[in-house]
Amino acid sequence: MTRPSPRTIATATALAMATALGTGGWIWFHRQANHELVEALEDARAHLPSDVTLTWGKATAQPASHGARLTDVVLQEGDLTISAAALEIVGATLGPDRGTGVSPSAANSPLHCDHVVAYTLRVGSPHGQFEAHRMSLDGLTLPAPSDDQLAGLVLDHGELHDASLGLPVRQVAMAAKKLDLDQYGGGRFARVSGHGLTARSEAPLTRELAVSEAFLDGVDLASVFADELAGHVSTPRDGTRSFRMEGVLLKGQTVATDPALQPLMAVGKGHAYQSIANQKARMTISLDHVRLWPVLSFLQLFTHDRVDGAVVANAIIDYEQAVTHVTQLDVHVHDWGRLDLAGDFTSGARNLSWLPPLEQFTHLDMSWRDAGLVPRLLSNAAVKQGMDPDAYVALLSRSLAPAGAAANGAGVQLAHYLNDPSAGPLTATLAPSTALPVSSLLELKALPFHPEIAGKFGLSLRAPVGANSRPLPDTEPDDPNMTTDEPVDPEVLAPADPPAPPAGAEH
Repeated sequence: MTRPSPRTIATATALAMATALGTGGWIWFHRQANHELVEALEDARAHLPSDVTLTWGKATAQPASHGARLTDVVLQEGDLTISAAALEIVGATLGPDRGTGVSPSAANSPLHCDHVVAYTLRVGSPHGQFEAHRMSLDGLTLPAPSDDQLAGLVLDHGELHDASLGLPVRQVAMAAKKLDLDQYGGGRFARVSGHGLTARSEAPLTRELAVSEAFLDGVDLASVFADELAGHVSTPRDGTRSFRMEGVLLKGQTVATDPALQPLMAVGKGHAYQSIANQKARMTISLDHVRLWPVLSFLQLFTHDRVDGAVVANAIIDYEQAVTHVTQLDVHVHDWGRLDLAGDFTSGARNLSWLPPLEQFTHLDMSWRDAGLVPRLLSNAAVKQGMDPDAYVALLSRSLAPAGAAANGAGVQLAHYLNDPSAGPLTATLAPSTALPVSSLLELKALPFHPEIAGKFGLSLRAPVGANSRPLPDTEPDDPNMTTDEPVDPEVLAPADPPAPPAGAEH
């Protein structure tokens, strides 16, 4: 049997509740409330589709509150089962009948409930299982069974306590101590908050994510879900939205043979804010106390200790032109240094998603102020080559700045910087003739060995000159407007071992 669609499930559930609770609500005011409630439930069960069953243990009417309490409730459709140890409904009423306009009917009227509580709620199928110790819904409106269930569903406030979701086929499990949802419905900007969130993935290596608190505000979730289920990309909508998280920790296996989970990444606090009007947006992102552990393989070249830093970014986005202008991106890492970046990005086509276009870049301005990372990288590279660090730097200098090289060329400027990274920030401008993929920036790591790739990126560098800067090989005559070149030292070109560094030089 095929898996029922979300629309089929929602329609069957709404039909059962509308018939059992809505019809019952109109006759509970007569003096045989419990008897009539059971009759209404039996009538609802008789009118369900052939592959849908509804059972309950005990049904108790509550005429004064226009509600009811059912125990051991089970709704089953095909291989989908929804059950609750107890279900309480308060203030159940049917809205006006769209078809006749005369009186409400279960088939053509929306059902409104002031309050719904389900205890020990379970939703299961071969694809996975959802459980919640308690679900509470306030201001719930279920559309008529013949209407679009997602478009017409409205919820003022909802809570889940001790909820979990398991997807064994994907080897994924998620859980939350508490989830809150406010103002859900088409055209309404919802607010979601989560506490004690966890997620675990078992393949290919185990990963476990924990988040103490997370908040999302200002997103029309109902319209986003409707777009996704219809196969459409959710387009940016005017308004403001924000996201905040605290206490994020990612742990995982480093090798499949070791079951122990090691810390990989953590974020103390994170915040993102976006304001959109007429397809133009401003976005701000900040991450505090970002920590990375060197068990991540790509970090092992940079450090043997935990990395700790912060990130701040500001951008202006034009969704119509598919352009993002990053006005500020500051990455400050303790004992590494600080990267400052500004630039222009594009997606190459009109961007329909609310995410900023960042696939390609057309211009970048960057600066790097070192706080110990560059000497560490040079020392590690020298050890890997079996060389003295000073000799390794001299070798790089000869490669980057051969005799006759332009004094303001990228290779010469980089050689200047590697000789004395403590002198000040290294600044760079990338102005390619055509937009390039952001992923192509990884090619720049080969610049010390292939200076010619600077032309592809339209790269220009400017290195500072400090008291400890070392001389470089012969270059072209200095540009009178340039003041950052070192004096010539022919001894650097000699095939013998490089001379000892001057007294007081930093290694």
